Amino acid sequence: MILHYLRLAVLPDRLCFDHWWPVAQAWREIAIPGVIVISLLVGSLLALRFRPAVGFLGLAFFLILAPTSSIIPIFDLCVEHRMYLPLAVVVTLFVFGFLEGVRRILPDQRHDRRFAPA
Repeated sequence: MILHYLRLAVLPDRLCFDHWWPVAQAWREIAIPGVIVISLLVGSLLALRFRPAVGFLGLAFFLILAPTSSIIPIFDLCVEHRMYLPLAVVVTLFVFGFLEGVRRILPDQRHDRRFAPA
């Protein structure tokens, strides 16, 4: 479900009140998504060591989502309102990532004499 929620954060198509998501019947159905989610969690832990702000946001995403998306069986597997608070973390990561990309692409013009006030 976490990968589905992240996909909806980037590409919000087919939004609905209740998806009636089918329960996985075999381990093969959850193996690859499970590895991806665990990789994201481990990446967040590593980022906490080397890039604390990014690591904090990554772990905040998982901690905020944890009470409603855990291994405890629940009736509704996919309900989009579970992503409301974690979505703030995802949007924050996108915005700061975008700003960092723009900052790296565009030169710092504050020290350029052509743009200095007269």
